[in-house]
Amino acid sequence: PVVRYADPGAPRRAGLTPNGAAAPVCRFTSLAAALAASAAGDTVEATGAAGSPVVFTEDPLTIPAGVTLTTSEAPLTTTSYVLEPSAAVAGSTFVTLLPGAALSGFAVRNAAATGVGLATSCAGAADTAAVTVDTVEVTGLGAGATPARFASGLRHAGNCSLVLTNSTFTGADDGGVVISDAAASTSLTMTGNVIQQNQANVTPYSIGSGDRFGGGLVFYGTHPGTVTFRRNLITSNAGDQVLVFSPGALDLSAPSCGTDWNTFACYTAPGAAISSKFGTVNVAHTAWQNDIPAAGIDFVVEAGAVISGATTQACARYAATCP
Repeated sequence: PVVRYADPGAPRRAGLTPNGAAAPVCRFTSLAAALAASAAGDTVEATGAAGSPVVFTEDPLTIPAGVTLTTSEAPLTTTSYVLEPSAAVAGSTFVTLLPGAALSGFAVRNAAATGVGLATSCAGAADTAAVTVDTVEVTGLGAGATPARFASGLRHAGNCSLVLTNSTFTGADDGGVVISDAAASTSLTMTGNVIQQNQANVTPYSIGSGDRFGGGLVFYGTHPGTVTFRRNLITSNAGDQVLVFSPGALDLSAPSCGTDWNTFACYTAPGAAISSKFGTVNVAHTAWQNDIPAAGIDFVVEAGAVISGATTQACARYAATCP
């Protein structure tokens, strides 16, 4: 495995072609160039931060299969390295992660793009290596008087599993995180994430007596067969905080109230903490906006669907101030 370094402020020397080595004159000045030179098992490391954030303005990026894109920080934060879409991104997906790819340590900050912020691409039968996103902050709301929004902060589908940890998703137009038609043979691990202040402006879902909209976390179509869901804070999104339009049993529970519990809060009617079209969704050991969550207020279901553990295994009411 090889580590290739990228630094937009790296000096250039006439006659010397950058190869991504650690010496400043050898570093790539774009992440795209460093990723293009990488193969499975390699790492691309953003470097060069010295007191102020380093900003990479990039066209649509693809992290190749098995390649890790990270930063030189230890421990990782989301304050020193910024990944920002160029004007060429427009309505395209900004960062695509192929099977086995990993992204960590960046603030992904929108400017004027309207496509998805991050997306997995695992459509092939052999595309089974897990994708990892860790310590990433995706800000979907762009800049300017009439700012654009990422369509969603993250969209995941296909035959690879997803590990999503310690990451934040805000400001997207149609759901912060969307899990859509992920193979039942895969797993989903979501731990310590914040999904808040996203919009639900586009996609209606027919649940119960009318259409509902999911601004926070959305499951659509087939969902991963194994789900680990711990310490996630899903608050202050438009519409429903969690919307499940996916058949079968879905386990979003935590083992107990305490450090591992999940939180659904800061919603306004007609939005709810969670809605579900099909099957049974287990939400035991969740903290809610209200002391005892109530059907039709905190959770909404289609006839025959079940939200289990809501009223019988609710944790303490969410006591923090809503953003």
